[in-house]
Amino acid sequence: MQDLTAKYANARNLQKTALVLAMAMVMSPSYGLSPVKILHDDTSIVVGGKGNDVDSSWSGVLAGRENKAGAFLSGVVAGDHNKAEGDRSVVLGGGGDTEDLGNLAKGENSLVGGGQSNNAYGEKSVILGGDSNTTGKEGTDVAGQNNKASGEASGVLAGIENTASGVGSVVLAGGGSTASGNASGVLAGDTNTASGDFSGVFAGGYNTASGRGSAVLAGVGNTASGEFSSVLAGSDNKAYGKESVILGGESNTTGDKADSCRAE
Repeated sequence: MQDLTAKYANARNLQKTALVLAMAMVMSPSYGLSPVKILHDDTSIVVGGKGNDVDSSWSGVLAGRENKAGAFLSGVVAGDHNKAEGDRSVVLGGGGDTEDLGNLAKGENSLVGGGQSNNAYGEKSVILGGDSNTTGKEGTDVAGQNNKASGEASGVLAGIENTASGVGSVVLAGGGSTASGNASGVLAGDTNTASGDFSGVFAGGYNTASGRGSAVLAGVGNTASGEFSSVLAGSDNKAYGKESVILGGESNTTGDKADSCRAE
């Protein structure tokens, strides 16, 4: 039995040796790639690629070009000019030919999935992909292009130039929209604003829900500024009164603007 155990152990060692030799051959300089490098007291590794570097313990770069893992337990899987600079941060891929096109995972426990010019500054923040997106607070999630999630536990899932700055706020899609109220949201549309706490704009363009618990479902240029007020559709309608409702139409008004509840 002991002979069998010894033979098995020897076979496993031979397999490991063969694997290391194969990796060394594939990653050799004759292929124009970096060899396997073990760094920082044998705790960090650069497996392949070109111009990659590790500048911290228990970190690694798997492949790609000019990538850097610069924080404790950080890693870059692949891509070009990507940096993982937060403890336990990861960049999966993406980036570009120049440093400004690379992705950055700066926040502790942050993640950038791909894309280019994305910056995950927030702790536990995630950028799934896209172009030039930014996270700035804990637990934020972003994708799309030129979007920004700066509120804690906020997110922008798609679209262009959207901002989620309220705590727990979200913009799902569209362009140029802002969710600045706490627990507010914009579903879609163009240049919509949900600035009241617990407010929401579902679609349309240039609509504003600024009252606490207010909502605009659709239309253009509608405003719901009264507490728990709503505008369902139409254009240029103003729901100033508390719990007031405008079903549709054009240039309709409820309540007194001076008494309406606004989120500053």
